[in-house]
Amino acid sequence: MTSNRSFFKLQRELIRRNLILPVLSGVGFFFALPLFTLMMLQHQVSMRTHLPESEVKDYISSIASNSLLSDMYPGAKLGIIIMASLAAFMLFRYLHSGKQVDFFHSLPISRGNLFVQLYLTGFMSVIPFYVIMYFAAVVCAVTMSAGLYITAGLIFKALAVNIVYFLLFYSIAVLSVILSGNTFISACIYALLNVIIPATAVMLSSLYEISFDTYMSSPVLNYIARTCFPFASYFDISTGIRTVILLIVTFIVSVILFALNKVLFTIRKSERAGSALSFYKMKTPLKCYLVLMCGYGFMFLFMGIASYSWRYVGIFFGVILAHAVFEALYNFDIRSLFKNWKTMIALLVVTFGFLTLLKADILGYDKKIPNEANISGVSFSADYPGRNNYGSFLSTFDDLTDAKNISTILKIAKYGVDNLDNELYNQTGFVQDENNTYINIHYTLKNGSRMSRHYNIPITDEYIGYLDDIIFTKEFIENQDNSIFDFPIDKLIGAEIDIRTQATTSSDISGTVIDKNKAIEIIKTLREESLTLTKEQAKTDIPVLRLDVNVNYYNEDGYTNGSSLQYVPVYSTYTKTLALIDKYANVKPEPLTVDNVASMDISIYDIITSDKLSDETRQKIEALFTDDSEGSTVRIDDVNIMSKILENAMLDEVSISTNTVFKFGNNYPFSIQVNFKNNTQSNLVYPDGKFPLELLVNIILGSNQ
Repeated sequence: MTSNRSFFKLQRELIRRNLILPVLSGVGFFFALPLFTLMMLQHQVSMRTHLPESEVKDYISSIASNSLLSDMYPGAKLGIIIMASLAAFMLFRYLHSGKQVDFFHSLPISRGNLFVQLYLTGFMSVIPFYVIMYFAAVVCAVTMSAGLYITAGLIFKALAVNIVYFLLFYSIAVLSVILSGNTFISACIYALLNVIIPATAVMLSSLYEISFDTYMSSPVLNYIARTCFPFASYFDISTGIRTVILLIVTFIVSVILFALNKVLFTIRKSERAGSALSFYKMKTPLKCYLVLMCGYGFMFLFMGIASYSWRYVGIFFGVILAHAVFEALYNFDIRSLFKNWKTMIALLVVTFGFLTLLKADILGYDKKIPNEANISGVSFSADYPGRNNYGSFLSTFDDLTDAKNISTILKIAKYGVDNLDNELYNQTGFVQDENNTYINIHYTLKNGSRMSRHYNIPITDEYIGYLDDIIFTKEFIENQDNSIFDFPIDKLIGAEIDIRTQATTSSDISGTVIDKNKAIEIIKTLREESLTLTKEQAKTDIPVLRLDVNVNYYNEDGYTNGSSLQYVPVYSTYTKTLALIDKYANVKPEPLTVDNVASMDISIYDIITSDKLSDETRQKIEALFTDDSEGSTVRIDDVNIMSKILENAMLDEVSISTNTVFKFGNNYPFSIQVNFKNNTQSNLVYPDGKFPLELLVNIILGSNQ
């Protein structure tokens, strides 16, 4: 049976014996592609009968090209994965039956050719039916006038992605069947082969996180976990050159797996049918890997239920239980649970030892700071210490490359390393209180690699000085997250600005600029003037206007993105911006005055724990109220008194727009709500040291007289 005629005769016979495969493929892809396309498009048309026909055609064409017929359509992908798995198990499962093995291996054909025949049978039982049904779906879309955006490139990409990933999943499934003589264990191996690489990367990352004080993430491990998980990379396929590279690599891996499968199929012994593993040399390495993973998995389980101190207990039980289970599975005998107890003890020692060595940081991970000469850029995220209001979070959306900024970041890193041995690292997560804070630093090295570190550090003038040296540089301002620079102004397709003054609450708007060109002119001017803000001005000045900026723009991949910025500050020194706002929105700065205030409510909420009141004053206030004074409110409508309260005050919304370095008073026992004549409300906030405590105490003590 070596001629082409014999080859195709055997091919037809294999397809006939497994006729269920092409039947399932045809029926499944019929429902997933042409039928579903017709149903979905018809439904969308029926929902839009009130729209013009051209708009309906454009809409359903977008659905067809961006979803149903694209490489992103999940229905086709699920079908590909299911049929690839079924084909492999149905065609190669004979290896798990001694009688069938004897029959197939008695055929006058070499093992290598038999493998190729079986492999091609699986491919020919699925892919032709997928391609036919895909083109049937294309015809359905065109027939329903939904083919405006269907191109040859769209069709080719969808077919290429799904066929290449079919080969990958099919090859992995075939490998799992060959490696075992038992169908259940083959299914377990199939699941393991799909997750073994990303699971290892995630486990290592988790071990680093609990072992190293400064660990944030590993770009290498993150990349491996993201790209080496076939299901994730398949369903998260993107566009551009990255997709082409991914498909090429995936195809190469599939070819390598095909060659490996052929070799293993050829050398696999027939008597391995029914055994747990077809190649006994796999038993020890596979068992060791799985036991180690289970040991650390139990460690994290125990830590999650109890605490970090239970980690070794979790490892102990995890290793023992996993080792016993795998021994029973290997030998199909529950009496062999502890047959290889010496291996179990060795695995316990290895698991304990690896974790202990990581925690000891023998390689100096925590203290490592890259050489300044090797750094091409840095970014960071931190909470600015000492600010007792909103907006204290600092971060950059792109690297800082200025030599001075890099040098300052390295000083902060050294400051963090010098404080590694303090008690802050006995806590989990990011430390943030009145005495301590955190910073995350990300380095981009000149060799293209990335390095990240997290530091919990005490707040000192030295540390604040380092931050101040960075955040008022032109480079930082132009790269700060959630700022007026946080979108590409040259790619804007829409822009709108809402304007509010110092006297306007968030419920009101003083003016709006909806014309895109006018809004862009304001944004460009504001960007220029934002670079003139000094540290001294930022510490003392209150913005005279605040803006909400909403923009739409094209991102790097050509898709539409939106950005919504709130509380964008406009200072009194931004004269060009103020002039444009006055010109286009007829809005001028308006201070907070008593003219529009109807009343104020002074709430007593923290007189017990506040350190701002003397014991005598606290007792006098408590004596005024028959009930608990906490939560009590005193209303004021006297214009003169309200005018005094408004001195140095700003609305809570206005305080959010102040700069990060602007400080506010805290731990005061009273809060003040302003009730405006237009039925809106807001709370008052004061700069540090400006809270009218004495005035409020006198008002409260005199309220019942």
